[in-house]
Amino acid sequence: MEFLLKYGPVLSACGTTILALLTYFSVRSSRAMAREMYENRLAQFRPLLHPVIKKFSCKGQSSVPCILLRNVGPGPALDIDITCRGDFTVDYHIPFFGPGEKIEIELQAQDKTLSGPHKIIVETKYQDLFSNVIVVNSRYRFDQQDYTKKVIFPEDTVMKGKI
Repeated sequence: MEFLLKYGPVLSACGTTILALLTYFSVRSSRAMAREMYENRLAQFRPLLHPVIKKFSCKGQSSVPCILLRNVGPGPALDIDITCRGDFTVDYHIPFFGPGEKIEIELQAQDKTLSGPHKIIVETKYQDLFSNVIVVNSRYRFDQQDYTKKVIFPEDTVMKGKI
């Protein structure tokens, strides 16, 4: 009995501290789980645009390549701006691009010679339903004389924004 009278307040403080720590970690894990569920719900509406270069060749003669743009994400993309720099150029705007849609955009050649190695940088800038801006920069390098490839995938892709 003397022990409880002497150390009772200390034991009570220790017990309260332990319960407070357990409550803190419980609330923290609940918030993390709620945040994960929120992000998962938002991911159902996020677009993901995937640009690739598609080449056309016709009996040994090559023509200007085009960009094949696909929305492989589950959500629609809004206010899409496609800018191409390098040996081929294009400035293109699409107001709305639904999930699963695809479009081919023909590039314009900077110079009249279509032979030799080419470099193209494609910047695709768009928004999701929540007005989050997403930018995809893709860099391509290819030789126009290579007729075996129909689709050229990027050698480097950088995605910026909230995805």
